[in-house]
Amino acid sequence: MSTSDTYDVIVVGAGLTGALIASTLAEEGLHVVVLEAATSLAGTVRRQPGLALLGTPEPFMQLMEHVGEELAHTLWELTSENLVRLEILLDRVGVPAQKTGSLRLAADAAQSEVYRTSAARLEAYGYTVELEGDNRYGDQVAIRTSDDLLFDPDALVSRLLDHDNIILELDAEVQKVKERPGDGMAVFAHQRYLWADKIVIANGIHATRLSPQLAEVLRPGQIHTLALDQTATLDQPLVLDNGRIFLLPHGDTTYLTGWGDDEDNVFWRLNAVAQQLCPDAIVRDRYTTRIARSADMLPVVDRLPIHPNISVINGLGPFGLSLALVAADELVELVLYDRQPGLFTLTRMP
Repeated sequence: MSTSDTYDVIVVGAGLTGALIASTLAEEGLHVVVLEAATSLAGTVRRQPGLALLGTPEPFMQLMEHVGEELAHTLWELTSENLVRLEILLDRVGVPAQKTGSLRLAADAAQSEVYRTSAARLEAYGYTVELEGDNRYGDQVAIRTSDDLLFDPDALVSRLLDHDNIILELDAEVQKVKERPGDGMAVFAHQRYLWADKIVIANGIHATRLSPQLAEVLRPGQIHTLALDQTATLDQPLVLDNGRIFLLPHGDTTYLTGWGDDEDNVFWRLNAVAQQLCPDAIVRDRYTTRIARSADMLPVVDRLPIHPNISVINGLGPFGLSLALVAADELVELVLYDRQPGLFTLTRMP
């Protein structure tokens, strides 16, 4: 069994959050190793466009009932900051982005009323939202936002990891972590140990195999996607079922994506939406991706109490692109400056 030299940080997972953290730490002069179990980059966001939303898919007033007005407003502010910074980052690394906005559709008359009051409250906070109805979508009310970004996550991850201070290893599943006598940590992957001062776990639901504590706070889930021939009637992303269904037109393909706990029901809903909105579209491909989400659908950013040299960023779930940059910032602040995370800390969990 061979060992390596000691690195500054090992990042487990080459998805978007892992790439953001590795890139930022590398820019700070640290030597970073990124280990990815798959043979390709981008983790849960590979193979399809990414949509970063302003706010949450859930109507604002409905969100308020769950978390209170202050936290609901804070989440919208964080997603707004995330969008601004994401647009700057995409421009800096040369990855094209479309400010497509999105249309969030109410499910029925009762939810349409919630959308109306939500739009009024959001306008009072200074957000630009439009309320509209359209017979194409079942004569229900919808909220339109204009700042949502559509981009290629695969391309962004590749650009972020292209750095002299980053070593990337694909097909390198981490099987265990252990403390080094005296100081630092080690991971076992590729039939050898890699030593580092600190470890960042950013590998989605697979992280639960490395930490019993994460297994208690992260829930496994699946995102199912149908890749359809593009249809001329769809010109911007649609958000349905409080974000459980997304329809993303991109190039010559429309991606219909859904998530939920009941796989059969998700596929039934996807097929129903496809028949309603693009009945003549041909299915080019279909695939399923595993995700990790927390009980409150917010990221988990913290260090593991029993391993102070191991930090974790996880649980971003199906809406992770809307908070990825601000969550990654909290993790980097923790690693570099020992600044404790705020909203996304593990201690919020029961």
